[in-house]
Formats: sequence, structure tokens, C-alpha cells
Amino acid sequence: FYNLLVTSGVKKGNIALLTDYNAGKQNIINKLDMIFSKAKTDDEVIFFFSGHGSKGSFIPYDYNGYSSTVLGYSVIKASFKKCKAKKKLCIADACFSGSIKKAPATSKEVAGEDKSLDDKSGVVVMMSSRDYQTSREMPSLKNGAFTHYLVKGLKGPADKNKDKTITVSEMYYYTKQHVKLETQNKQIPIIFGNFDEDMPILYLD
Repeated sequence: FYNLLVTSGVKKGNIALLTDYNAGKQNIINKLDMIFSKAKTDDEVIFFFSGHGSKGSFIPYDYNGYSSTVLGYSVIKASFKKCKAKKKLCIADACFSGSIKKAPATSKEVAGEDKSLDDKSGVVVMMSSRDYQTSREMPSLKNGAFTHYLVKGLKGPADKNKDKTITVSEMYYYTKQHVKLETQNKQIPIIFGNFDEDMPILYLD
């Protein structure tokens, strides 16, 4: 995903790549706040997590088994709410990642997917699996099925109407369709939040 951002023209100074011991809970939060604080209204911000997950949380490198060391979605959401950018994406490739969703009974259905969220933060939340599913690593793809097809789609194939613009809905439906096929319906990505499904995510050359 990092390579996709760089090749798409995002300046390296606007990207924080955290791996291994650098991906501790507090460092993730600090970098998130640092990047998001620089964003202006017309900017697009993305939090992408690939790793282990638990119910309602992501597992950072320094997790020690205690709940206080997990990276809860509420912490990430707080960073998004402080950010001025209009385009906000939270994307995760992690087991049980869909469990962060909190949809009220009055949720609206748009294009067959729940777009409700427990706040009005305007964040597009795209998770690799439903709350009861694991996110699968595929040796044949040399990556997780979700990340593989997400990145592949954003390189161009997700642009269904060929207008050189990939929207939220195009990104999601391309990824969902291919992940379902690859995993024989054992992993189904979900999307939710308070957003415009035609919001542009990436402009192609």
C-alpha cells in the first residue's frame, strides 16, 4: 500500500510507514496525529493498518496481552475527528476487523451496504472482513487477499466506468468481489461510515 501511495504522487514526507517495533501503540497514535494535523480541508487522509486484530481493536507491535495495550478504534476515530480534511479513509486488513462497526437499528442502506456510524466524523471505514471472519493470507498472492486486491484495483482495474477516477464505491466493490471469489466467500470485506459513495479516492494518469 505504501508503494501505491508513492507511485501515485504522495510525497514521502506526508506518509508515515511504521513496521515491526516502530508500530507500537503510542507511536502509531503520535504519527497519526502528526500527519492528520498537517491536513487541510481539501486534502485526503488515510489510515491503513495491516496486521492482527481483535474485537473492536487492532493489535500493535508492543501488545502484551492486556487490553490497555490494544489500539482501539475509538482512539483512531478521535484523531479523525480532529482532522480538517474532508476525505478521510480508515482501511484495515486484520482478522475480525468488521467488529469495530457499531450500526444503530435505524441505519440507512445505500447500494446494499450500511453507511451508518455512531458519529458524524465523515470517515470511510473499509474493513477486510466481517466481525466473525479471519482475514486470509494467500501464499499464491504473496499478501493478504484484501490488500492484494485493494492495491490492484486502485492501480486501475477498479475504475469500472473508465473515467480515470476511482470512487469509494468502485474501490469497495472491486475489492469485495475479488476477495469473495479468492476466499470462496470465507472472507467478505465491509464498508460503512457517513460519506458520499461517489467521492473520488484516486485519479489515474
